[in-house]
Amino acid sequence: MARLSEQLRTALIALRNNPTFRRILAANPTVVRFVAARFSRSELLGLRLTIGIAIGGVFLFLFLAVVQDLLATDPLVQADLRVMSLLQVLRAPTFDRAMLFVTYLGNWQLIYTGALLALIYLALSSRWLSVVALAGSLLGGEALVWVAKYLFARPRPDLANALVVAHGPSFPSGHAFVAFSFYGLVAWLVAERVRTWPRKALVSGVALLGMATLGFSRVYLGVHWPSDVLASFALGAFWLTVVLTSLNIALVLRTELDPDALLVACHFIEAALGRNRAAEIRWGPRFIDIDLIAFGDVSRSEAGLTLPHPRFAERDFVPVPLAEIAASLRTGGRTVADHLVVVGSAGVEKLEWPIPPL
Repeated sequence: MARLSEQLRTALIALRNNPTFRRILAANPTVVRFVAARFSRSELLGLRLTIGIAIGGVFLFLFLAVVQDLLATDPLVQADLRVMSLLQVLRAPTFDRAMLFVTYLGNWQLIYTGALLALIYLALSSRWLSVVALAGSLLGGEALVWVAKYLFARPRPDLANALVVAHGPSFPSGHAFVAFSFYGLVAWLVAERVRTWPRKALVSGVALLGMATLGFSRVYLGVHWPSDVLASFALGAFWLTVVLTSLNIALVLRTELDPDALLVACHFIEAALGRNRAAEIRWGPRFIDIDLIAFGDVSRSEAGLTLPHPRFAERDFVPVPLAEIAASLRTGGRTVADHLVVVGSAGVEKLEWPIPPL
């Protein structure tokens, strides 16, 4: 592995120093900047989005590969009947009951009950992005599976040998898909809250084992072809990647409000979240504090609002998080990244959400 890494590094250095390659880069500065931004940790649509697209692309490719096999009746699909026959021969009463219990965990009654409880908990914890992600994952996932089922309209296996009742088209498996869209997302949200890597690995391992078992139960019970489940795993992983990539990208909004009206809107949001400015101690702790740091190229100093913010470069807790989403933003003649170099980040600690009450 070390030798391969060294060879790759040598090849990249040689490519970078190649005169023809350097001329191509010099002739296309816009393309170079665009590609560099896709791998930047500080750009809003940078490395996180690039990684999300790459991982999602792999899972989407795997799903489409199964679809291609399905349409062409390739060996993967031809093996379905042999796998189903083998599992029916190996059935045992005790294992039957275990698989019936596992498959019940993917029934819509349990999923939506669990989702409702999870949404209530997340809302009470003020984890609103997680609320949106979970609701969007379930509802969007249901729509995606419904479209796929009726687009391909694949018949189910012979249900005379099935151990549970099933209805509708077979491809893809809704139970296997929901293993990712619900249980996978819940596992991610739990892993986010766990501080140590061994515990994160434990949560992930348990989740992956549970999702694999849920998918296997559909084949064992005779209501889905193996290729249905494999396609659902790929499609579900793709959908989960889309949701998580969206969850981990900051939100950029445009406004038609002028600076004064925007400041009023910010104060209204603060009040709606429980801030009472009249009862606060000056420079004391605040539950929420929304400031206008800059407003385009506007420069003003008036009662109630100064732009850019006069103490922006004096407070490390302002440029540190701002640099994560807008490092190239210019204010006061410098970029946010330049300000961060000056003030440093040693005094800033990133807290887990939700933040405990003050």
